[in-house]
Amino acid sequence: MNYGLIAGNGRFPFLVVEGARKSGVELSVVAIKEETDPALADLASALKWVGIGQLGKMISYFKGRGVTKVIMAGQVKHVQIFSGAIPDVRMVKMLWRLPRRNTDALIGGVADELAKEGIELIDSTFFIKDNLAPSGVMTRRKPTEEELANIEYGLFCRRRDRTPRPRTNDRRARTRLCCGRGHGRNGRDDPAGRKARKRASRRYQGGKTGPGYAF
Repeated sequence: MNYGLIAGNGRFPFLVVEGARKSGVELSVVAIKEETDPALADLASALKWVGIGQLGKMISYFKGRGVTKVIMAGQVKHVQIFSGAIPDVRMVKMLWRLPRRNTDALIGGVADELAKEGIELIDSTFFIKDNLAPSGVMTRRKPTEEELANIEYGLFCRRRDRTPRPRTNDRRARTRLCCGRGHGRNGRDDPAGRKARKRASRRYQGGKTGPGYAF
């Protein structure tokens, strides 16, 4: 089975190529001219440079190499695709069918085009599982119930952007704001924080840790 890689910017593509090599797999790499680090060409055994809008050229390269499974790794700024890029015919048709102009829709559109040619888009961590943190406790002790509640609330704030960043150098003040012990955005007690802490306490009762958390 032959594997391919669509490489964006950053270190992620390097980790995937190295992880695949450790597994005895040499990837056929498509590098994006506007995004990919040129140093990747020195690491990959087979690499093709394409423009950010050249979807047809990318698929033709994979088919020519007998690739049946492809990984996407590294960021590709979708703003360039929708504004600055000069797309080929296949990319134009794909963009025309997108329900929305965002990253998720774009990845889904590329995956559909690959699938039409018998190429499957697979998990980007397929070759680098050993670089991922496992779930559960990774330190000498388990977090207390209060610490777990604070972690849960911190994640809630980060995902929902419900708490403004504290503009102070006072550590206690930052802790109160980030952990929900102060007041909400409008100066009143934050009900979302109370609910998040209660939910965390119930979820982690007995010192259990949930999936996706590493301590």
